[in-house]
Amino acid sequence: LAVTYCACSSASSICNACLGSTSPQTTGRRRSVLLLILAVVLSLAFQYSLAPAILEKGEEKWSIIGSTIGKRMFNSWTSGCESYYSEDQIGQCAANAGVFRPTFLSFVFFVIAAVTSSIRPDFNRHVWPAKFTIYLLLVFLSIFASNSPWFSGVFLHIARIGATVFIVIQQIIIVDLAYNWNENWVGKADACDRLEWGSGAFWLRATIGACCVFYVMAFAGIGLMYHYFNGCGSNIA
Repeated sequence: LAVTYCACSSASSICNACLGSTSPQTTGRRRSVLLLILAVVLSLAFQYSLAPAILEKGEEKWSIIGSTIGKRMFNSWTSGCESYYSEDQIGQCAANAGVFRPTFLSFVFFVIAAVTSSIRPDFNRHVWPAKFTIYLLLVFLSIFASNSPWFSGVFLHIARIGATVFIVIQQIIIVDLAYNWNENWVGKADACDRLEWGSGAFWLRATIGACCVFYVMAFAGIGLMYHYFNGCGSNIA
């Protein structure tokens, strides 16, 4: 009991130190970003490590070993992938479903947090160790949950809609940034010209140069995406 108490106290102290203060001057913004980073790390681990490990043995080998849990995991991770026939496509389908698990739970987490914070604003900065614990527990339980219908069905369509909205908002922000950037540098060029005619040409050249650099980066990125991401037949995301 003493060892358990010490371990729990130490874990609580570490969580409080990492997740920040709960004073009225603080918010849960940093801890929310930390949870998002954790969700990304778990998604990558599920996609490139856990999914291949589960599919490596296959359903028949799990049956021979006699692992009911392993067979259950295999069936859960391949659920909804029946339309694919090759092993590569099934593996890609299961790997994509692995990404949906942590991201689906983070989506649910932040929806609940938004609703709760609208009712009680100070809740956003409280009990973060418990929030992280509950999130990680749900992620662990999601390993045994079936892909269909929640992950590869309901959440996939919600994610597509959310991603579309995010891209539109992101484009608006980028365009606004470009206009502000241009006005700032043109304003500096005008200010320099008022002091000494022609001295503002540096800022105008820098504006044109930055524009050219971003055009080159954009066209190079498009070319790289066409070159490396051409397997649309196996991409269900």
